[in-house]
Amino acid sequence: MMTHWARRIPAGLLLAMMGSGCGAMIDRILAPAPPSQSMMIYYKPRDWISPWSTDESSPTLPVDQEICSILHRGRAEEALPIIEEALGAADLNADQRQRLLFLKAIALAETFDINASLHMLDELIENDPSRWHFFFHRWQLRLLEGDEEGAQADRDAGMKLNPEQFSQSYSPSSGVF
Repeated sequence: MMTHWARRIPAGLLLAMMGSGCGAMIDRILAPAPPSQSMMIYYKPRDWISPWSTDESSPTLPVDQEICSILHRGRAEEALPIIEEALGAADLNADQRQRLLFLKAIALAETFDINASLHMLDELIENDPSRWHFFFHRWQLRLLEGDEEGAQADRDAGMKLNPEQFSQSYSPSSGVF
């Protein structure tokens, strides 16, 4: 429960800032976002993954949940050795291997190894160009790297696979990681 004086501190601080010439800054903070920015969704690679659902045709790897949990906590450098170890397993099917490579691409992006992540996504797209997720992440990472032409090509390819997802605006550079 908030005490009476605790409610007064923010109001007093706001008044002090206004009196010290910070009124224009406060107006900018409180003003609504311009229409072009109000629908912006910020891109964080780790926010776009979730554990695989159980599927009889391609059973979930036991380590999938662990990797996703580590990535969601922002600790991608801890996930990379686990992914590498899982990739070394001899009993992986093609879907499981592809899933681990995708998680590795996300982990690499989270550790700012953008070139390695892009290379991994290139391989994934080459092997399976029907997955919109691969194009989505490569699109965002290319935007982050300033490759507007490559990013537009990925967005165009992704639009054919998932128009709803690729018609939205994302900002790869404002608080990405």
